[in-house]
Amino acid sequence: MAFSDSGKTLVCLNVFQPFGYGKSIGPSGSAVYTASPFENGGSDTQVLPDSRLELAKSLGFDCLRMVVDVGALMSSATEPQLDALVEQIRIGISRRIRSGLRVIVDVHPFPVGTHPVPGFADVDLIDGPDGPRFQRLIHVVRKLAQAVRDHFSAAEVAVELFNEPPPPESFRIRRAWNEQIEYYWRQIRVVLPSHTLIVAGTGFAGLDGLISGEPSAGVVNLRPEQFDANTGFAIHPYESATFTHQGFPGFFSHVRALPFPAGDEPAMRRAKETFRNTVIEDPSLSLLEKFKLVLGFVYQGSHSYSFDKYSTEFGNAELLLKRLNVVTAWADKHHLSRRQIMNTEFGVNHDQNGCSGKASAVSAFNFIRAVRDISDASKLGLITIHQLQGDCFGIASSSPPYEFDPDIIHALRLGR
Repeated sequence: MAFSDSGKTLVCLNVFQPFGYGKSIGPSGSAVYTASPFENGGSDTQVLPDSRLELAKSLGFDCLRMVVDVGALMSSATEPQLDALVEQIRIGISRRIRSGLRVIVDVHPFPVGTHPVPGFADVDLIDGPDGPRFQRLIHVVRKLAQAVRDHFSAAEVAVELFNEPPPPESFRIRRAWNEQIEYYWRQIRVVLPSHTLIVAGTGFAGLDGLISGEPSAGVVNLRPEQFDANTGFAIHPYESATFTHQGFPGFFSHVRALPFPAGDEPAMRRAKETFRNTVIEDPSLSLLEKFKLVLGFVYQGSHSYSFDKYSTEFGNAELLLKRLNVVTAWADKHHLSRRQIMNTEFGVNHDQNGCSGKASAVSAFNFIRAVRDISDASKLGLITIHQLQGDCFGIASSSPPYEFDPDIIHALRLGR
């Protein structure tokens, strides 16, 4: 593969700033992108000055995954406006490459409801090869691909076509995802004949259907024979989100201090008790909602998000390796190189300055170290830690001197 190293698993860093969450004006649900949307956290040189890029390189990171809010590109009213935004991205790629880092350009639609600008969510863009949104997506990504082709080598830049395809249920009244991603891939392959293109399966780039409960989910339900040997197959092993997303706003917000590994029984009991108490004390929940949450997480072990399922399917390095083996066995069956398997996003919502009630720093270290080691042993193409900054997944300070968390760097076996 053009974007891999036959001798090692690359270690990449997921970065949302400044291209990954386009700035907008107006209330959520009716907002519009600003004329200069790619200023998430400031300009590119403000958020990622050369010194910060050089620090990432010196610590041992091989590449940056450059998240691009594709909705900002798609909303461009004119071709000159689109060209100007693509040029900003091109300049950003150039700066990263000059620092010695490779770049994955991540075409990133957001899950529905997570960005204030409507009309460009993941489910909006899957109206199929004949659909206007899907065709607009292809048009803007072809523009971006042309800039990559004209300015960067295949060893320097790869393009990830669709961050996290939604669950299989989203396709029940739409063309199957395999048909859509294969068509999309062919359109971009014409423009980028030599660069690595990265594709993912449904269920938010899942491995398979274990977490979603949908047998057709995950990378193992893609059809590798429809792609070429210069295609990467993305996985996002948040396995399971009960651990990795504990304390994150939303469904897992009441989970606290869940340990990794899960073999610490007293810690598991405390986590369950804390969950029950946190749910019961939440005034925003109805009595029925509290009952369903406690029942599902604590007492119904068959649910993929339950504490028991976490313990028995995901909760230590050996179980994570067993999960990864599902993908490597699929790759071997289809005569793929293991380097074509690319973990383009994983991480842990963890306790740190300004963050509490998440995974402990020790558990975050253990999980990240486990993913690092089993990926290396399995000869994956790369792993990508989420994320640089922005929330409690962050692994670096957002202001000078931009220090990285030394424990996370050590967990990734960098900085030596």
